[in-house]
Amino acid sequence: MVKRSICAAAQDDLGGASDSGEEAPRKRKLASKAPSPSGEKLPSTTSQGVTGDDGVKRKKEKEFAWMDSEEEEETDKGTAKDTKKRSKSRSGSRSRRPSGDGDFEDADADVSIEVLDEVQTFGKMVILAPALQKQLRRMSSDNVSSACRAMARTKFFDGDILKDLNDVLKRLLQREQLTASQTTDALQCLAELNAYDQGVLSAVAMAFKAKVASLEPGFRQAWQDIFKFVKHERDKDFRQLLETPPLPPVSPAYQKIRCFHHSRGSCALEKACTYSHDPRAPLSLEGIEPARASPLIMTQSQMVMGKKYGSHCR
Repeated sequence: MVKRSICAAAQDDLGGASDSGEEAPRKRKLASKAPSPSGEKLPSTTSQGVTGDDGVKRKKEKEFAWMDSEEEEETDKGTAKDTKKRSKSRSGSRSRRPSGDGDFEDADADVSIEVLDEVQTFGKMVILAPALQKQLRRMSSDNVSSACRAMARTKFFDGDILKDLNDVLKRLLQREQLTASQTTDALQCLAELNAYDQGVLSAVAMAFKAKVASLEPGFRQAWQDIFKFVKHERDKDFRQLLETPPLPPVSPAYQKIRCFHHSRGSCALEKACTYSHDPRAPLSLEGIEPARASPLIMTQSQMVMGKKYGSHCR
């Protein structure tokens, strides 16, 4: 006990004595109430350590919070309107998409015959593709023919457009609305793009089987080459007619000369063939003299009547 009192006295003399746990809070409280040396009143503190000015500031912020909320609502409404405008502008520009070369793909672009006939590049066909696909099913036969030429010329392959094109070609062929020249454009397009469609070639065979004899030799040869190139195995009768046109009934060779296909054992026309299936029939009429009319032979009565007629004339 003596040692502890001596140490405490020494600390009091040196001014470094520490306050006990009970006296420290009381001293801090008295110090806060004491006036400052300059005579100014010190700002009071709250239990959370916030000064009076800060409390007033927070109170003002709370009072005007409703004004800030209204401004935020107006800002949100403005942002929503801007978003709607941007969405409308995006939806309005869907029909015009930028292509790789800086132009725009326009679903409402002009795909007339004149425009398609001027297309020379693959890039231009890419630009016209949306409009072509949109308008293809409503195009005339001349316009469809122009589209076939443009696609073949630029080597433009598009699966969706080709599907629609094949449907349109079959419909036009069934209605006999395609000429031989337009059909040639369509067949050359499919062959050039290696886009064989069995239904289209069968529709060609059905539409032109009865017209093969009137086709120009150039068309027949072109169609025959395309049918072979795409390996179309159906419609053998039509393929035979392309190779050997039928004979008209008024022809002197009608069913008189031998059928070349039958001689090889594979005539697809059978009884409808306009050539002879007789193995003894000639291969051609060349070198065969036409049958001469038999001389006139008068009967006895005719001779007597003729003499009598002659005697009366004298």
